[in-house]
Amino acid sequence: MDVNDNDPGRSYNVHGTMLVIAIVSVSFFVILVILVFIYVRCVLHRQARRRTALGLLGLPHEPPVTGLDLAIIESLPTIVFRHDLKDGAIECAVCISNLEDGEMIRFLPNCEHNFHVACIDTWLGTNTTCAVCRTVAEPMKVVLTPVVATPEAAKPIDVESTDRTGEDSGKYLVHHQG
Repeated sequence: MDVNDNDPGRSYNVHGTMLVIAIVSVSFFVILVILVFIYVRCVLHRQARRRTALGLLGLPHEPPVTGLDLAIIESLPTIVFRHDLKDGAIECAVCISNLEDGEMIRFLPNCEHNFHVACIDTWLGTNTTCAVCRTVAEPMKVVLTPVVATPEAAKPIDVESTDRTGEDSGKYLVHHQG
């Protein structure tokens, strides 16, 4: 048996050291919690002041929606993909996988890029542009003009139009703007 094993002073030093380490650890943790609390409180207070200032200026409280409206997304044309219509492999730039025969794809009329419907719908929910070329994604514009005289070369599409009373208000020629 060693003389130092029964030494009460040594036992006191070990317990004292552990007690000091425990006190320092708990103190550090408490200070850390207080600092996080102060930081969060300052951030929330700053956001509340910003909302109040925006309200006083008559500006909207919520940031504007950055994507396209669901109705606009759904108005973009969808088609069934067929490889014989395109040369080579075509991939969806959103999910980076090839388009396969029979898959439903969405066609962006302004830039003529194709994507899986689910992929581009998700993309357009947070963006307003094509995922490839950044052209604004919007449906093809259709302008109705009254038919006065039809040129020989043009093949107009007649669209019957009625006003609110239900009476025929005339025929229109549909022009696609690109």
